[in-house]
Formats: sequence, C-alpha cells, structure tokens
Amino acid sequence: MNLIQRVASRYLRANVPSVLDGLDRRQALTVINKTIQSAGLRGFFSDQYWAPVQRIWKELDKMGIDHALGKTWYDKDNQGNPSTKTWAFTVQWTDAKGKAQTAHGRVIASGAGSVNDPLEKYDVTAYVS
Repeated sequence: MNLIQRVASRYLRANVPSVLDGLDRRQALTVINKTIQSAGLRGFFSDQYWAPVQRIWKELDKMGIDHALGKTWYDKDNQGNPSTKTWAFTVQWTDAKGKAQTAHGRVIASGAGSVNDPLEKYDVTAYVS
C-alpha cells in the first residue's frame, strides 16, 4: 500500500479533520502533489471553464485536503493579451507534534494558442511547496 492509499484509508476509517493531520511536511507535500497530479493535467486544453483546474480542487476535496484559494491573476504578453493565469492557494494541517503547518501552491495555465488569443489553448502546471 503506497503513502496516498495509507493516508486515504486512515482518513476514511478515522474521519480525522484533515487527511494530512499527523504527517510531517515532506510526507504532506508528497500526498498533496500526487493528489494534484491525479487530476489529469497532461496535454492541452481549450475549454473556457478551466476544467483541469476545477479537477484539481475536486481531487483535493475528495482526499480531504483542506485548501484555500488566494489571489488569482493574469500575466500579459507584449501585445497586452493574457498569456498565463495563475491561482495561488494554501493548504493547512497539523503535524504529529501538534504544530500548525502551511504549504503554498500555484496552479499555472500557460497559453499555447494563437498570437491574438494565447489562452484559447493552454496547458496546466501545479505544485505545492
């Protein structure tokens, strides 16, 4: 049984407040980042609703990982067109010593579309550190 399966199993059995509670920072970051990657972020997307980003939030919810969305913003290219969109978020849990821990994450949608509309097609990168 791998780390994600053990943590998920413990969460479902014990109904702990957060699936990450009791984990050290390294273990928690591993669980969070593997959960993010399970959202299916490979390839290019062309929807208007940021579907892969929405899947990330749903996967975190499904695993019982408490997350809070922070600031979101667009970066623009030299012509003033939005070329990337970034979502900042935090994850909080309590480690085995009872100390509150916070990890900061980013989800970045990078434009791969036309010169006039770079975000008509995009890819997604996400991580927590």
